[in-house]
Amino acid sequence: MKAIVSEKYGSPDVLELREVAKPVPKDDEVLVRVHAVSVNDWDWGLLQGSAFIDRLLFGFFRPRNTILGSDVAGRIEAVGKNVTQFRAGDEVFGDLSGRWGGFAEYVCARPAALALKPPGMTFVQAASIPQAAMLAIQGLRDAGGIRQGDKVLINGAGGGVGTFAIQIARLYGAEVTGVDSPAKLTSLPGSTPEEPNQQAHHHGNDEAGDDREVETEALPDDMYIAGQAPQRQPAQPRPRQACRHHHHSQND
Repeated sequence: MKAIVSEKYGSPDVLELREVAKPVPKDDEVLVRVHAVSVNDWDWGLLQGSAFIDRLLFGFFRPRNTILGSDVAGRIEAVGKNVTQFRAGDEVFGDLSGRWGGFAEYVCARPAALALKPPGMTFVQAASIPQAAMLAIQGLRDAGGIRQGDKVLINGAGGGVGTFAIQIARLYGAEVTGVDSPAKLTSLPGSTPEEPNQQAHHHGNDEAGDDREVETEALPDDMYIAGQAPQRQPAQPRPRQACRHHHHSQND
């Protein structure tokens, strides 16, 4: 099979497309034919090996995991004899952090690291979810105990985790304040299907150090930027909705 391999730390120049052996699932694993995989900052950090903790955990002088990639989506091709949760042909997505191997045509995974892909979701969409969305869930629901009517500040709202956090917080009926750099402001309106308001403001310093105000349209009624008070009463809290997600530890 084909895979993207890196046998030493460095820039993307160290990556090579190679033919490698197709993995064989153990009794408690499944073999996934990878249809889509996303790139996360952890992939970037492990590729460079710039953090001491990463080298300590994953190889001090050279990477022990030569095929990166954790957030995958694909179709199960084979299952180990002890696996009962899935069967061949199932479409799945999941987070293989700690085991990696997603930058390849096939990867083995433990069932606990995977979930069935919703039928209406594409493989590309599914592969973009695991790490970023679950970090948002952990912060808002698990650690934050978000409830209907809460006021939530999301720092870095235009990033991968932030855009999921906006949608999840709105799902729980929270009033959301999003903060990010002016360059990312235009990415925020598409984060929610709610009716837009007319205008929002961002105050801050651009790269040149100048104070400026950035205006945009089509932000949610109860969302405002950089701590600016809303020009209207916040939207009435909506009934709390059920939120179903799958998450597993990095050791899965």
